[in-house]
Order: sequence, then C-alpha cells, then structure tokens
Amino acid sequence: MINKLSSFFFILLSLLSYHQSKAQILNGGFETWVKDVDNNFNPQYWETTNDGIDTSVFRYSPGYAGNYSMLVKTFDPGFMAIPGIASISFPFNLRPTSIKACLKAKVTTGDMCFIMLGLMKGDSEIAAIDSCTFKFDSTMSKFYCLSLPIRYLSNKNPDTAVIMVIAGGFTTPKLGTQIIVDELSFGFGNGINEFFIPASFLKGIAYPNPTKNMISVPIELRSNSEVQISIFGIDGRLIKLIQRGSINAGNQVLTIPVDDLPAGSYLYNIKVADTEFSARFSIIR
Repeated sequence: MINKLSSFFFILLSLLSYHQSKAQILNGGFETWVKDVDNNFNPQYWETTNDGIDTSVFRYSPGYAGNYSMLVKTFDPGFMAIPGIASISFPFNLRPTSIKACLKAKVTTGDMCFIMLGLMKGDSEIAAIDSCTFKFDSTMSKFYCLSLPIRYLSNKNPDTAVIMVIAGGFTTPKLGTQIIVDELSFGFGNGINEFFIPASFLKGIAYPNPTKNMISVPIELRSNSEVQISIFGIDGRLIKLIQRGSINAGNQVLTIPVDDLPAGSYLYNIKVADTEFSARFSIIR
C-alpha cells in the first residue's frame, strides 16, 4: 500500500521509454486492461491504488462508448476510508484548450470526486494542477460528456502531461463515493485562453453580463439539436447541468437561469453534438 500511494502520480515504468509525444491521452477510452501481480485489472498505462485485496479501480461495463470505462471508488484497507486514485504521466508537447470526459458519479454527502490535470516543462508548470482541478460533489446517474477548460500559466509548450482521477476528498473521504470515466481526451480549437468559441455556432456575446437572474446566449443551430448546458465555479467545480431537449434549427437565444446561485464569477459551457463553447460570466446581488 505504501508503495502504491507513493507512486500514484507516475505511470508504469515501461512507459518511460515511450518518447514520442502524443496528441491524445493514452488509453483514454479505457478499452485495454491488464492484470497486475495481485490479479487485479488496471487500465493499461495507468497507475492505480489497487494493492492486493484493497481494490479501488475497476473495469466497468458498459462504457459510454466501446465495451469498458473506468470506475474509481473510495476504499477501506481496515483502518480508515481512503480515496481511490488512477493516474497517468506521459510525454506531451501540445497546448489543448480543454480536457474532455464522459462520466457518471455517485457522491456520498459531504464528499467529492476530482479530475486533475498538470502540464509541465521540466520542473516548470505550464498548466498547474491547482488551477486545473475539476470537482464533482453531486451524483450523476447517467453519463454526461463535459469539456473542462484548461487554464495556462505560461505561453510555453509542455513536455509532460499528468492526469489524475480521484474518488473521495483528501481530508475526510467517505465510503460509497465513486466516479466512472470514459472517453477521456484533449480538446483543441481556435479558443482564446481557456475556452473555444466556434464562429459558426456563437452568434453574439452573452447578456447581461454581469447578471442577477439569468443570462441569454444567441446561437445558430444548423439542425434540430439536443443542447446541454454546464455551469462551473471558478474553481472548476461542476455546479449545474441543464438538458434543453431538442431545439429547432436556426437563430435561437438560450436563456440560462442563475437566480439560485450566489454572487461571483462562473463559467458556462454549451454543447451541441460535438460542438461546444465556453465563456465566463458574473452574478451580482
């Protein structure tokens, strides 16, 4: 257990000889699994907290796409609840605008799950984990596909990517908390800073901004489409998911109610099929 917990930030040693930079996350679809010496399945290229009979990462079926996804949950080795962790580190030299994931979660009251990303160049942080930590503190009973914006600290290109999927808070994790992740990938676009705005989709800026009760976003849809809206806190925590059902093609105005949220800064993400955009807005009271 000690060896596992001390090494979960790093990939399997065999990957260290894999020098070619990649545009995507290795085994991000979680289709390939291998058995360790304890006969536990682990996603290939990923390091986990699985150790003997103490298992916290599982091959889960069905996946959002393909046969499998990855389930990470809290566990108790006999003395306290411990977060379940899966992590990967690999050569990477591009600057994606987002990290994408399709996920479900079961979160025990007062607990939390995380997806964390760090982009490094040597010892320098290009996108730091403390500013690219995405928190989920509510249960999602079906898969939702989210695009989580990457916040950069430097204009340099990285040479290494580190990703962690964690079930359970670090201070008081609770048994029963779990997160299921599939189709983990990087998003690339012509975005400004941390968000991607396709010109053919967005027809105007959100208004009013700042707002008190709701924001309106003009968009253009090429066909009747299902629309998903996500609201994130400035700390990356998913706060609200809104499914709008089918919206008619043409010029439309999406209204997003925010009267139930406290004053502060937020990020909204609007997704239609494989197209999406995100931007910041503020609430005043």
